Amino acid sequence: MTTNRWLRECGLPLGVSDVALIQNGDHHRYSGLSTCGSGWVCPVCSAKIRFRRADEISRAIARAIEAGFGAVFVTRTIPHTAEDELRTTLGGLTEGRAWASSQKMVKMARAEAGFLGCITAKEITRGNNGWHPHTHDVEVFREPVTPTAYGKLSTEYFDKLNAFYVRNGHKPMAKGIGVKLDIITRDSDALGRYLVKLQETGVGLGNEMARGDLKKGRKGSLMPFDIAAYFLRTRDADVLKLWHEYERETKGKSVIRFSKGLRAELLPDEPEASDADLAADGDDAGVEVGRLANWLYRRVVAIGLEAAVLRSLDTGGFGALTELLTAYHLDTTGLHGPTREIGSAGVDNSVG
Repeated sequence: MTTNRWLRECGLPLGVSDVALIQNGDHHRYSGLSTCGSGWVCPVCSAKIRFRRADEISRAIARAIEAGFGAVFVTRTIPHTAEDELRTTLGGLTEGRAWASSQKMVKMARAEAGFLGCITAKEITRGNNGWHPHTHDVEVFREPVTPTAYGKLSTEYFDKLNAFYVRNGHKPMAKGIGVKLDIITRDSDALGRYLVKLQETGVGLGNEMARGDLKKGRKGSLMPFDIAAYFLRTRDADVLKLWHEYERETKGKSVIRFSKGLRAELLPDEPEASDADLAADGDDAGVEVGRLANWLYRRVVAIGLEAAVLRSLDTGGFGALTELLTAYHLDTTGLHGPTREIGSAGVDNSVG
C-alpha cells in the first residue's frame, strides 16, 4: 500500500546476510535488518524513534526545571474544513508559527520572559472535519514564567497566529482552542497531569509530546496508523488515497525537533542522534544466541511471523521456535542456534 520505497524494504535482511537473534534478559530481538528511519509512516521505526525522543524530552525538561528555568507547554492548531488538503493545513500551520514568531511583539514578549528555545513535536489526525495537524511545544525560559509574562505570551501568540490565518483565508480561531498555554513547574497542574499519567498509565510529558503513535483520536478522529489499518481491513480505495496523501506531505519533515542550541544547553553530556540512528538496532545490550538464514527470515516475513518468532523464543526457547516453524511447514535447516563459543574442536551447536 505504500509509495515509500524505503518503507517497503524496512525490516528485511541487509543484503544476503543472515539475521541474528539477540537475547537480553528474558527477551529477544533481531539484528541485521534494514530500517527506513521514518517517524511518520513506519509503525516500527516510528515507535523506536518516538520512544527514545520521549525519553530525551522528559530528561531535558526535568533538567530545565531542576536548574530553575521556566517552561511552558504550548499547543497550536489551524482552522480547517473537510475539503482542505493536508498540504494546505500542515503548510499553513508551519508558516503561521514561523511568521508569528518573527513579529516584533512576540519577540518582545519572549525576550522579557527570557526565552531560551523550544522543543517542537508535530501530530496529525483525520476526522469528519478533515485533516487536523497540530504542534506541541515545550518552550524554555531562563527563569520561571510570571503571570504577567504568561499573559503577554498567551495574547501575542494567539493574536499573531490568528491574524496570519485570517489573512490567508482561514476562519478566525476560537479563544482557548487555537493556541493553548500551560505553565510547567515542579508543582503545577500542567506537570502534575503528566506525572499522574506517567504513574498510572505510563504516559509522561515526553510521551504526551512524542508518542503520537500510541494515542487514540478524539471524538471519532483517526490517527494515521488507524487509516492504514482500516485500509488493510477494507481495501477501500478512498482510504488508500488518504494514506498516500499523508505519506506525501510528511516526507522529509521532522517529527520532533529541538531549536538550535537548546539540546546542548539542557543535555550537554549526551551526543545527539539522528532519527535514522534511533531507528537502527541502537540497543547494543544482549548476546547473540542464534541466527535465521536470510531465505528463512524472508519466508517468516512473507507469512507474517516476525513477532511470533520472538514470542516463542521468549516463552519457550529454541524448542518452541522449532515447533513454530515446523507448524508452518518452514525448513528448520535455516535455524542456527543457540550459539556458543566454538571450541578447539571447531564444533558449534546449530539446530537442524
